[in-house]
Amino acid sequence: MDAESLDANTRHIPPDAPIVVDQRLSHLVQANAASPRARATAKALGIDIATVTPREGAPRIIEADVLRLTEGAFYAPHFYLHADADATVLASLPSSISVDDILIKAVAIALQQHPRFNGQRTQIHIGLAVEANGRLLVPIIRNADQKSLTDIAAERCRQNTGTQEDLADSSVTVMNLGAFGVDRFQGILNPRQSAILAVGRIAKRPVVVDGQVVARLTVPLSLTVDHRVADGLAAARFLQAIVQLVEAPLRLALIQ
Repeated sequence: MDAESLDANTRHIPPDAPIVVDQRLSHLVQANAASPRARATAKALGIDIATVTPREGAPRIIEADVLRLTEGAFYAPHFYLHADADATVLASLPSSISVDDILIKAVAIALQQHPRFNGQRTQIHIGLAVEANGRLLVPIIRNADQKSLTDIAAERCRQNTGTQEDLADSSVTVMNLGAFGVDRFQGILNPRQSAILAVGRIAKRPVVVDGQVVARLTVPLSLTVDHRVADGLAAARFLQAIVQLVEAPLRLALIQ
C-alpha cells in the first residue's frame, strides 16, 4: 500500500487519547474528509476542495480525486468560444418551463445537426452540472433529443446522482451559474467529452439594433471544445446552432 493510500485511510489521533475500536472506525469513515496531500494539490491547482468528491465508496478525498478534475483541461488541447443569445423570449416563458431544460434540449438538437460533437456515440446524452447537498453532481439526461421539455424536466428532477462513469456516456455537459449572479465563465472539459457549455445570467445588456444602442435581455454562452474533436470553424457553427435554438425556445417546445 503506497503512502497516499495510507494517508487516505488514516487520521491522526492524539497519543494521550484513550484508544477504542469505535473511535478509530469513526475517524476512518468520516465523510468527505480530504487527505493533506489532496488539500495541498487542490490549493496548488487553484481548486476548491469543497467541489471535489471522493470515488464511490471511498471514505476520504485523495490526490487522485483532485487530479481527476484536471484530466480534461490539462491533457486535452482545447479552446473557448463566446456568444450572447437574445433572451427576450426565453425570459418571458412561464415559470413551469426551466431554462435548464431549454438549454439541454437546445444542445441535444444542435448535436443532431453537428454529429461530430457526439463522437462515436449513437445516442445523445447530455450532462447537467447541478448542486446537491453542497456537492457538484452531473446527472445525465439520456436520449435528450428524443424527449419533450416535460420529459426532460421529469428526468432532471428525478436524478440526483452523477458518477465519472456516467459522464463517459454523455458528449456535452451544460453548466448554468446564472442563478448565482455569474455573468460569464469558462467550463473545464470533462474527460471523454467533446465540449462543455457554460451559461451566465440573463440580464439587460447594451446591444446595437438598427444603429442604436438599446438595452436587451441576453444570456452569455461560452463553449469549451476539445480541439481533437473539432476545429474553430466547426465549433463556431455548433455554438451558432445552440444560440439560434435558445433564441427560439417555443420551437424547442414543439420538438418531441
